[in-house]
Amino acid sequence: MKTNSKTDESNGSMQESEIDFRKLFDSLMDQKWILLGCMAGTLLLGLFYILETPKTYSATSVVQVEQEQNKFVNIEDINSEDLKQAEVLKTIEANLTSSSLLLDVIQNLKLKPEDLGMKPSKDGTPFTDEEEVMAFSGSVTVKLVRGTRLINITASNTNPLLAQAIADEIPKAYARINTAQRAGLSSEANKFLLEECDVLKHQVELAEQEAQDFKDAHPGVAMENSQDFYNEKLLALDAKLNDAKERLFKLQSDKTQADRLLAEAPTGDQTAELLKVPSVSNDANVLQLEGTVTNAEAALAQLAKRYRPKHPSYIQAQAQLDQLNKELSQAVYQAAEGLATSEKSAVQTEANFETEVKTLEKAKLANDKVAIPYNALSREVDTNRELYDEVRMRLKETEITRDIDSNEIRIATPAMLPLTPSKPKKMLVILASLLGGFILGTCVSYGMSVIDTSFTSVDEAERGLGAPALAGVPEFKKAPGDKQYLITHEPDGAIAEAFRTLRVSLSIESGEAERNVIMVTSAVPGEGKSFCAINAAISMAQLGQPTLLIDADLRLPTVADGLLGYRPKVGMNTVLTGKTTLEEAVQTVPGVPNLHVLAAGGRVSNPAELLARPRMRQILKEAAEKYPWVIIDSAPVLAVSDTLLLVKHVKSICFVIHAGKTPARVVKRAVDQIENAIQRKPTGIVLNHISHRNSSYYYYYSGDYGKGVYGATEKST
Repeated sequence: MKTNSKTDESNGSMQESEIDFRKLFDSLMDQKWILLGCMAGTLLLGLFYILETPKTYSATSVVQVEQEQNKFVNIEDINSEDLKQAEVLKTIEANLTSSSLLLDVIQNLKLKPEDLGMKPSKDGTPFTDEEEVMAFSGSVTVKLVRGTRLINITASNTNPLLAQAIADEIPKAYARINTAQRAGLSSEANKFLLEECDVLKHQVELAEQEAQDFKDAHPGVAMENSQDFYNEKLLALDAKLNDAKERLFKLQSDKTQADRLLAEAPTGDQTAELLKVPSVSNDANVLQLEGTVTNAEAALAQLAKRYRPKHPSYIQAQAQLDQLNKELSQAVYQAAEGLATSEKSAVQTEANFETEVKTLEKAKLANDKVAIPYNALSREVDTNRELYDEVRMRLKETEITRDIDSNEIRIATPAMLPLTPSKPKKMLVILASLLGGFILGTCVSYGMSVIDTSFTSVDEAERGLGAPALAGVPEFKKAPGDKQYLITHEPDGAIAEAFRTLRVSLSIESGEAERNVIMVTSAVPGEGKSFCAINAAISMAQLGQPTLLIDADLRLPTVADGLLGYRPKVGMNTVLTGKTTLEEAVQTVPGVPNLHVLAAGGRVSNPAELLARPRMRQILKEAAEKYPWVIIDSAPVLAVSDTLLLVKHVKSICFVIHAGKTPARVVKRAVDQIENAIQRKPTGIVLNHISHRNSSYYYYYSGDYGKGVYGATEKST
């Protein structure tokens, strides 16, 4: 059950999301002029931007970062620069837009402030270098091509020749600055290495002399590799000593356990318990006898399958097994008693290893007193010599490369003269303007749809009110002079089909036996309840069954005007007051067979009191007995109390809602009042005046399905 509920919740959320998008689409269709206006406005702004923005040309040169290192400072990989690293490439990329480099470009190309897009100051004050560099930096873009050692240098200017010259000049300026820096660094490095070489040479000579003097003073001691020899031998003895201690500990533990079991031997056989002692069970004689006993037991088991216990072969095998078990028991006891001897041997072995370790440690200590100082002197000699050789090699390299002009970058592709402006990008601006206008229009439409709380689709009305939708009626335009739109005007149209759907829905909802008294009402005036009541009655009369349409809206009656063309004095008011009978007040409708009308009659001063009389129940009962269908057009629920006096006398209530007009809270309040009056919701709802642009319209009435039927005149093809 939990799974089903979760599934329902997820389905519900998916439906809500779908309805939201549908509502947004419907809102866009209803307010398409707002959307088109926003798009037109942003398009005009885009065109104005295109016309007012100066044409800018862009030229791009491509430089490649060379794979090299500053050899003269690469001593033992200290301060090395691997140009493959992203950090170094990013550093070069940043240096290409440094202030000093841009200033050098400005001075070398003799760029004027107007060439940099700067407007002259009002007081004629010249611009500073910093201001020119700031203005110039906005027109230069340097970008590293990801995954390569290529850098794109793009320069923008209103003059295409200047754009090309700037793009080519930036890498040249970088090369000039880099060469000057390298020359200064090479001279300083060469001077430093000469001084350092002399110092290291003197240190090597002193270290070699000290090592030789120490060796001459101790002629009988092994100097080279003596520590390694003693260390390796000590490690081997330590391992053997640890093994001996471990073996002794195990033997002592096993002996203690075996002695306890041997002491208990007179009270019973302890063979099985002794076999649990590792030193006893691992005895060679015990292991061999255990294997023999196992084989004998297997052989006896095979004989037991063939012979009975009294068979000679079985008896012989059993005797051999008993003898082997006896020998095994004796071997176990002998192994247990022999643990004392093994323990003594292990103690002696441990003592011997400890003596050897102590002797070797003393010898190592005596040798270390001499070898350690010598090794330290020897390492000092090696270190000084290696450093001295490295410095000499770097000194030679700097002397060779000092006069060589080496640059980190080279121009891979020179800048080409731009023929077309790069800015403004007309098509991009136009597309962005249209997209921005569409987004703005969508947001405005969505905002208006959020503010609008009315029901715009059948699904929204069903979900908001908890009542089923009987039909959805599309919007229409009345012909000039028509007081009411009748489905007989266009019997094959979408509106006529909507009321046929309403007819079927009412039949299904109320049932065959309870379909005769139906009330049509709404929350407030102007929602089309009388329109729906009249056309629903016409649709039912077209089934060939007598249908009575009662105008119970005694305050603002409209049924007679729509069907009869005039308002008779005789009607519901005279029947309720007893002046006429129902049969005398009912009139037939010209041109609509089987349709009868009980008009409201003349205006009365007390409509609520008349509808509250018991006579009203009798009238409806009499009408239901005579007419298969009785439809009541009542007053709006929230406008007056008349409808709440009638709801208890009807079988079905059809609630009409004007799509996109009446606020949802108003509709819900009216439905709640009906529910409080009769303890049930209305039978169903009719969403009236659905916009043709609304997706609900196409959902219910799409295409020309049904054209040319119901007596409509077919168009010749």
